[in-house]
Amino acid sequence: MRGYSGIIPKQDESGETSKKGLDITKDGPPRYRRGLYLAADVGRQWDPQLARIYYEQMVHKGNCHTQAVCAVATHLPARIHVILKEDRAYELRDLEGRPISKKDAKALIQREYTVPEEIRQRTRGHKKRRRRKEGYIRSQIRGLVTALQASRFA
Repeated sequence: MRGYSGIIPKQDESGETSKKGLDITKDGPPRYRRGLYLAADVGRQWDPQLARIYYEQMVHKGNCHTQAVCAVATHLPARIHVILKEDRAYELRDLEGRPISKKDAKALIQREYTVPEEIRQRTRGHKKRRRRKEGYIRSQIRGLVTALQASRFA
């Protein structure tokens, strides 16, 4: 099911080397991928096991929200497969695998796996900073070009 979903990393292997950290394949149906993404975004707020994956991606790996949710989404097809295969209801579990109530699950997530705001700020807005920096560099280059042209004609 993971391969069908298209949310598995691309593979680039040549000889004895393999690259890690590549984009997802996006081979599967877009609606299915979108559904997994949305389910992962909600699931990380209610399921302690999914919240831990999200937390580790954000805090320890420094990924942005979207990358962290995609990492959570990669775990959902296996869960869906087991639920359908065994014909049972989805059950919230703690980190040791014991069943847990919704209230206890939410409390555990709030206590252990809430991403601090400073980390959210750190992983947010990289494009804005890059654009600002690029804009600054362009303005400096324009200033230099103007100064060179002025000195050439003076």
